[in-house]
Amino acid sequence: TATAIAIAIGFSSTFLAWAVLDFKGFSEYPELLRRVTETQFEKSYSVAAFAASLGLPDDAALVVPIVLVPIGIAAIALLSRQSNGDAAAFVTAVTTALLLSPLVWLHYFALLVVLIALTHRRFTWVWLLPLAYWVVPYQETRAEAWRIAVGLGLALVVWAVCVRRATT
Repeated sequence: TATAIAIAIGFSSTFLAWAVLDFKGFSEYPELLRRVTETQFEKSYSVAAFAASLGLPDDAALVVPIVLVPIGIAAIALLSRQSNGDAAAFVTAVTTALLLSPLVWLHYFALLVVLIALTHRRFTWVWLLPLAYWVVPYQETRAEAWRIAVGLGLALVVWAVCVRRATT
């Protein structure tokens, strides 16, 4: 039931936001998103950008996150079935959404602090992990694989530490 409520709230709030705008630009919005993604994704910290930086053609690189979505959904479902798995499932859902987005800018990783706060209520070394993003201080990756790998890798480390804490 919580999932149904969340979906209903998501759809209704999106509908209301577009209604406030009199649905101006609604039909053009998907095309705008597609164009922005195609022109900007290689500069971002996304899985698609990482695939492109390793030599995959752009069209194929943009499909990589889509192929990985079922793995993320399966992980969320498995964690949610464990006792005390709600926090771990939430951490996994946020991380999956972050990592599989076609565009991920450096400041998106600030969401990781929320996951740390949820699972580590007292100050520990985990709170210092986001400081490692100073290694890649630029908003754009310049399509350099190492920068993207650092960004994604740190997110995965935070995810693993938070899930471990949430399930113990």
